Formats: sequence, structure tokens, C-alpha cells
Amino acid sequence: MTSRLLLLASLFSSSVILRAQAIYTVPAGREPVHVGNKFLYLRDTARTLTLAEALKSRDWQPVKNEIPNFDVTKDVIWGKISLTCTETGDWYLGLQPSSFNRIMFFQKRGAEQWTETSMGNTVPLSAKKLPLNEIMVNLDLRPGDTTILMFRLQDYYPMQLDFSIGKADSFLGFLQDLNMYNGLCYGVMLMMLIYNFYLFFTQKERIYIYYVLYIFGNGIFTMVFNGNYMYLPGFLKPVVLFDPIIFPAAFGVFLTLFTIELFRGFLPGSFVKMLYAFMAVVSFDVVLAPIDIHIAFDVIRILGLLLGIVSLAAGVIAYRKGSPSAMFFLIGFGAYLGSLIYIILSGPLLPITSFNLKAVVTGGAIESVFLSFAQGDKLKFLQVEKEKAQHEALVQVQKNETLIREQNLVLEHKVRERTAELAEKNKEVTDSIHYAKRIQGTLLADQELLHKYIPDHFIIFKPKDIVSGDFYWAAYRENQQNASDSGTFYLAVCDSTGHGVPGAFMSLLNISFLNEAVAEKDIATPSEAFDYVRTHLINSISRDGGRDGMDGILLAMTTEKNTDTISCSYTASNNNPVLISGNEIILLPADKMPVGQWENMSSFTLNKRTLKKGDMLYLFTDGFADQFGGPEGKKFKNKQLKDKLLAVSQKPLAEQKKELEDTFEIWKGGLEQVDDVCVIGIRV
Repeated sequence: MTSRLLLLASLFSSSVILRAQAIYTVPAGREPVHVGNKFLYLRDTARTLTLAEALKSRDWQPVKNEIPNFDVTKDVIWGKISLTCTETGDWYLGLQPSSFNRIMFFQKRGAEQWTETSMGNTVPLSAKKLPLNEIMVNLDLRPGDTTILMFRLQDYYPMQLDFSIGKADSFLGFLQDLNMYNGLCYGVMLMMLIYNFYLFFTQKERIYIYYVLYIFGNGIFTMVFNGNYMYLPGFLKPVVLFDPIIFPAAFGVFLTLFTIELFRGFLPGSFVKMLYAFMAVVSFDVVLAPIDIHIAFDVIRILGLLLGIVSLAAGVIAYRKGSPSAMFFLIGFGAYLGSLIYIILSGPLLPITSFNLKAVVTGGAIESVFLSFAQGDKLKFLQVEKEKAQHEALVQVQKNETLIREQNLVLEHKVRERTAELAEKNKEVTDSIHYAKRIQGTLLADQELLHKYIPDHFIIFKPKDIVSGDFYWAAYRENQQNASDSGTFYLAVCDSTGHGVPGAFMSLLNISFLNEAVAEKDIATPSEAFDYVRTHLINSISRDGGRDGMDGILLAMTTEKNTDTISCSYTASNNNPVLISGNEIILLPADKMPVGQWENMSSFTLNKRTLKKGDMLYLFTDGFADQFGGPEGKKFKNKQLKDKLLAVSQKPLAEQKKELEDTFEIWKGGLEQVDDVCVIGIRV
């Protein structure tokens, strides 16, 4: 008798619990309906309840919010709803976001047995009825019958539960639109990542790799947060499951490094130290995650809030100090923070729309674009400042030179009045320099030798002063094995350190070492000749750490008798030879180091090239390209020089020389020549 009473009491209590929750009739419609506030919820703080024990519990509670939010918790959350429908259909319960690792669903219709379904990141795609990453549970609903649906959820992700019910076709259109939109935003982020990865390899600026790693961490974090775990590369999935903090932490660390680099020179030292301390705490949280993931999630959320505050503060500080990149930074970061705030306020203060699931990825895409704009604007700003400083320096130099000339005129007048002796001495000095010019001229390449081995050529030689640091040198060396068949013709076009008298002294020293290398030491290859000259320059004049030397090109052409073949080898120091073959212009490679003391002291490269009849080869120093002039007083630059060489390459050599000289003089205008100029053109 007692056992019967207990059984009746148990059945009565269960029926009271189930009847306490009204049966929700699913409306027939084209769009899924939100049912988060139709569930009753139960917190299992001990995390031990079974399905039967949960059913008997008297602690079930309703919620008012359409999207219940249980935040990050160690508790097990149970949910329960009684459902019926008015028409037959393929009904589904959907849950967003789909970022949970595992959620268990239990349902029974009428007096049937309970059925169990598991969904989430750890459930294989093959075990799901629909091949989707989204959490979608097929409901056993029939008109007139009551189906009880329950779920059990234990996870470390924030438990914001947006449940909705609808027919399969009503979900598919929405999910296709959502996935297409997410794919577009991820595509934008991927494009920014690839583009900046390319810039890192070409520009060698570390700000680009910080940006790439920030985008990578942000992209992975956003994909997991939005429930796109299924689309991650296979090798990343175990990493996410083992330590889900690592990618949001990477997002924060590399964004902080990017911010420091972007605003270098605009942020106070104490503020930068605080940012480094922030990164240290974030790194510690990554280590903490495998030990206690819930504490780690609480910490990372606080750090995320701090990241938002300090990043905005950094942007504001830099903007107030005049950083042109700060506005793009504030817009991009503001968009991302705005998306997070939008999600937090949706439900309590703002209406819930389909944009809720797109907000984070939208903010991430906008942020990635505007932060890329920010770093591009910074580089543009630095370039403009550099050119401005160069222009101001040029103007100041011109003013100084004008002032000096005026003062010299006054002094010369006084000198002429007071003493003719000083004028005579000045004449002697000038005559000495002119005599030095004649001496230097005898050391330049012999015209007869040039006409013999390169009959079709022109030379433009314009020293800035009376004597020049630029020089051109030539020599011929018979084939030591068979002098009657072939020989090697050497031609050098070089720019010694300095110009005027100091440059002339350097040019004499450089010519002497070239002669010594080829004529006395019997060095055959241009690369070995440059190595020889560099060694002797360092031993002669750079033992105290000075960096005097030269930039230049040394060319060796071997002429085979009774053939039209010309084999060319060369070594180039900083200055690139230009070859024009047909209508194609080829910038031949050069070593980025001078012939002299430098950080890089590796051997010079020997380059080889076969020249065809009719090719034009140009050797030149930097004086032509560095000349200021034109309507805005800017440099002529190498690109404009190469375009000009291509334009005149098919003309006779005399016309080429005249047109290049006229171009130089027109560009220079009334400005002073800034450097020695030497250009040699050779038609093969």
C-alpha cells in the first residue's frame, strides 16, 4: 500500500512539473520564430543530474529575455519546452551561435521513449542529419500531439542561447545568406592578410607581419565565435579544442604590437610599457587555459575590455599628437568594438535581428580594412615628410650657397682692394685645380682605345666642379693563352666618394687600384677586381673606420675574332646597368654595397650576359637621376631616366647624347648641379 502511494505521488509530482509549463504551439510561417524565452531553465551547480533527476527537479525557472544569457559558467544548464504544431512538416530547432563543443538534446512525443541527439563542434559531420556546422535538431512534431524537448549544455563558451523553431526550408535560406555574407567578410580579411604578407616580404617592415598575425588570430577567433568551426583547416581544430584562448590572445597581442609600431613616436614611453605588461598577462592567460578554462575565459574577457580601452586611448593620444593614421585606426577599431557592443545590447535594449549573427564578422572585416589603410597612410606620411625634409634641406642649401656667394663677392672685392697678392695666390690655386683636371683627364679612358673596341658609343661627362669624383676607365687585356684570337676589353663607370677636389683625389686612387688589379695583378674577372680595389682602399684610407670608396660598374667584353659574338660579364656596386634589346628595357642586377668599408663585406657578384647586335647598353652614375629641377624642384629619379633611355635608344648615338644633355639642362634650369654626372651609351 505504501509503495503504491509513493508511486502515485511521484507520477503526480512529475505531471505537475510538466503541466506547469504551457504547451507552445509552433506557428506555421516562412521564417523561424525565436523561442528562447519559451523554455524553462535549470542550473545544475553540482553537474551531476541525470535526465530523470532533472525532470523531477522543482527548480525550473522561466526567463524573460528572448535570448537567455547564462554567461561563462561551470554549471550545467538544462532547458525544457513542451511543443505541438498545427500542420505536419520537417520541423527543426536551431541554436545560434553554433560555437558550443557539445550540447545534448532529449525529446519524446506522447508516451514514446526518450530519444537523444548530440550536436556541436566535437560531433562529426557524418553524425548530423543536415551537413551543416550549425546546431540543428530535427523535431518529432505532429499536429495534436505534445512533444517534450530538453537539452543539457556544459561548456566554457558564453552561454547566450538564441533558440528558434521552423521548417527546414525556412532555415536553409537564412543559413545560405548568413554563410555567403560570412564568406564575403572572411574573404576581405583573407585578401588583407595575403596583401600585407606580400608587403612584408617586399618591404621588410615588421608592422606588416604584426598585421598579418593579428588578422590570422582575429579570423580564427571570429570563425569559432560565430560557429564556423567546421570550416577551419584540420590542423587548427585540435589547437582550438586544447586551448581555445590562444587565438583571441594572439589577436590581442599582435594588435597591440601593431598599435605600438603604427604610433611609434606618438605614444608616451610609460604608455608603451603598459602595453607590453598587458601582452605579458595575455600570454600568461594562454598558459592558464588548459589548467582552468573557465577562469581563463573570465580573464580574457576582462583583458579584451582593457584592450578596447587602451587601443582607443592610444588612437586618441596619437590623433591629438598629429598622427595621420590615427583616424583610420579609430574608425576600424571603433567598428569592431561597436559590433561587440551591439551584440551585448541586443535583446535587453535593442531589437534582435538577423544582423546579430553578422555583427562580429562585419566589425572584423571593417577593422581589417581600415587598419590596413592606417599603416598605408603612415608610410605615405613618412615618405611625404622625407621628401619635405629633402626639399627644405635643398632650399636651405641653396640659400646658404647664395649667401656664401654674396659674402664671397664682398670679400673678393675687399681682397682686390687690399691686396693683389691674394688674387694672385687664388689664381695659382685655380690654375692648380685646372692642372689637376688635365692630369685627371689623362687618367680617364683613352678615346682611341674606346673607339677601337666600342666604336659606337657616346659619353656624357659633366663634373659638378672643375675636377670630378666620377670617372670612366678602360683597359684591354690580351688573352694570355692565345693572344692572336681574342682579348678582353674592360670599361668602368664609377662614382667616387665626394666631388670636387676630394672626389678627384678618390678617383685617382680608385683608378690606380683598378690599373693595378688588371694590368699588374693579372686579375681577369670584374668581381675579383672590385674585391681587390675594396681591400686596398680599406687598408689605405679606411683603417680608422671611414667609409670612403666608390659605387660603380666594371664591364668586361670578350670579342671573338671572325664571329659576331660578344660575351659580356660585369660587376655592379649599387648602380644598375640598363640594357635595351629591341623595345624591352632590362635593369641588370647590382650588389647593394659600395666598393669600400661597409656592413656587408661579402664578395662581389660576377654577372654574365650575351649581347646581341643592335642592343643598347647604358652605364651611368647617380648624378643624372639625383639632379633637382623641373617645375616643382624635385629629383629627376631613376624611373624617368630609364624611360628617357628607352625613348632615345633607337636613335643615332650623337642624337641620343644631345637629347640627354638637353634634357638634363632643361630639368636643372636655374638650379645648381648637385653632383658629378657620367653616362656612357654603347650600341653593340
